[in-house]
Amino acid sequence: MALWAHDHPALRGSHAARAAGQQLTVSVVIPTLDEAATIADCLGRLADQGADEVIVADAGSPDGTAGLAETAGARVVRSPRGRGAQQNRGAAAAGGDVLLFLHADCRLEAGAIDGLRRFVARCPRVPG
Repeated sequence: MALWAHDHPALRGSHAARAAGQQLTVSVVIPTLDEAATIADCLGRLADQGADEVIVADAGSPDGTAGLAETAGARVVRSPRGRGAQQNRGAAAAGGDVLLFLHADCRLEAGAIDGLRRFVARCPRVPG
């Protein structure tokens, strides 16, 4: 799992939004290649976390990973192979104030995204 908070006007604007009672938006980016065995469970668990968007950056999985992700409600973007390329493609498609990079075989504890929002609201320059 990796975290990245934008340090540009979008995040600085979020400080004003939070002062008005709005919370930071969180985009979860999941790079995949042949993750059909794990993607549905991963996305199912994320559904209860309250992420604002979930993006699966798939590198042409022949096992149906992309279709399973779409069926589960994730936005799928196609990407060349390579973790860095996939993360970059997913980040480029994301609209959240905070990007959370997660692998399909990882599980977040209950309340993790709300905790992330609280942490970044308190310490906006710490994540990275």
